[in-house]
Amino acid sequence: HAGPRTLTGALAVSAAMVALVLTHEGALIFAAAIVATLVIRGGERHLMVRAAIAFAVALTIWLAIKLTVPLDAYFASALPRAALDFLNLGTFADRVMLLLMAALVGYVGVYALLRHRWPGSAHLVAAGIVGLGLIAYWTLAGAPIHANERYPLRTILLIGTPVLGLIAIALAYGIGQPWRRFTDRLAPTIAAARGLPAEALVGALVVVFCLHAGETARFLSGWSDYRAAITRLATGTASDPAMGDERFVTARRIGEPLRQLAWRSTTQYLTVLLAPRYRPQRLVVDPGAFYFWLGCRLATRTELAERAIPRASRALVARFECLNRAE
Repeated sequence: HAGPRTLTGALAVSAAMVALVLTHEGALIFAAAIVATLVIRGGERHLMVRAAIAFAVALTIWLAIKLTVPLDAYFASALPRAALDFLNLGTFADRVMLLLMAALVGYVGVYALLRHRWPGSAHLVAAGIVGLGLIAYWTLAGAPIHANERYPLRTILLIGTPVLGLIAIALAYGIGQPWRRFTDRLAPTIAAARGLPAEALVGALVVVFCLHAGETARFLSGWSDYRAAITRLATGTASDPAMGDERFVTARRIGEPLRQLAWRSTTQYLTVLLAPRYRPQRLVVDPGAFYFWLGCRLATRTELAERAIPRASRALVARFECLNRAE
């Protein structure tokens, strides 16, 4: 939007677009959203053309890499499933998202009741009341730790970030004439939002921060206990030969609610990292794992190479990978 109108500026925009596109599959949507912000802006056609060319260059490089370095059969079948999960709109019904919506609705209701009685501090009182309600919820309701469900919330980032970008550009530069007939319908809503006292928005941000801080604190506390449980199994004598090797122990020995903190595809790696000097007596494996990162060939090559992790530990990991992913 504001890069120099020179060849150097065009090259910089293209380089930034390529760097963005190569960070993550979802970045393609971000790059397209950037071009879209220039489309709605209007009046600066050369900026839109420059961004479109930069996006075309980035997309060409991305496609060339995909064709030159194709995925193996395992990941070629796994990634489409991951993409469908990434775009799952059911994420918006996540417990924490619903809790956030309820907290904000509660804040607005309390603030509306108190703003005339305490016009200068109603936002703080309302935020405090909602904060106490959140503490009561966490203490009395026995809510699960927000752990594995954090991963799908990237869907909200994928959708929300471009939306916020479009809003920011519209406020900073305005909307081009072809799009005015759509935005004019939102004029009453925008006017009402601009009429809100600034302290009301500050109070809402306080509520969001309180929920984020509380859920994060609960996660960190649970994560510390989960690490300790993994370490106990890794350094203990319990064994589950039915998992494929007498040196394996099942992660199911970790009771609930700590089990909800497990990231099933990486439990075996975490075992090695937490063991003293990276030498576990047992490899903690999750029987519910369905995604295996290394595969037998790569794990075996890694076992035979010179690495900082002891070879015996790498051999344990290779044994588990070969039992579950042969290629």
